[in-house]
Amino acid sequence: MDREEQALSARYGALLADYLRRGGDRVLPALQALGGEFVRCHLGPEAVVAMHERALAEIFPTLPSAQVSATALRSMAFLGIAMRTFGVETLQPYLEAAVTNRFVGQILRELEADFHLPEVARVRMGRKYADNFEGDLSNYLDTFRLQGLGHLALESVEEGTGEVVFTGQGIFESYEPSDCPQDHFARGFLARAVAALAGRPMNCEEIDCQAQGSPACRFVVTPVAPGPIANLRRLLEG
Repeated sequence: MDREEQALSARYGALLADYLRRGGDRVLPALQALGGEFVRCHLGPEAVVAMHERALAEIFPTLPSAQVSATALRSMAFLGIAMRTFGVETLQPYLEAAVTNRFVGQILRELEADFHLPEVARVRMGRKYADNFEGDLSNYLDTFRLQGLGHLALESVEEGTGEVVFTGQGIFESYEPSDCPQDHFARGFLARAVAALAGRPMNCEEIDCQAQGSPACRFVVTPVAPGPIANLRRLLEG
């Protein structure tokens, strides 16, 4: 890394720290200006992701462990704003190639390993993560996949009971064999996604998991208050 890139990396880290402390209004104009510097210096998306990872490596040790997961999720929004600087045309080749995959999936695995996050905390993280999304169900699932968290697919919708079933392949939490279902982040994500689209509080349970040797993960989302949900499929499809 040359001297100019080091200076830009330091500015990025300072802006990220300020954003995490005080929010976006004061920081975003400076971040947009910094994005112009990235383009001028011919720095691509990979370089920005590397800057982000270095900045978090300095920030995380200064935080109480209870704040790390929430901080990681908030930092993703900041990274997304920085990446928009490059424009859709520049970013498109990187989406499928997973420039952000490495960051998002890796950072969540590291959080779980380093802080031994319990099941409830991982479900909560998944719910908070889904709060950053909008659009129809396909958009939720596509973005989950593009960020390297795994492939989720809608399997069935039962309007009479409000039950929605999903299958999953390569979910990031299932990377090691286990006697129990492991995809608690995905459970929280799916519960919040369906709740946002259906307008009803939802729960999600994982009934099959690749970590246990199943060929696919399977998730069942149901209303907190049992009962039918009229036009549920239409609500999910937008």
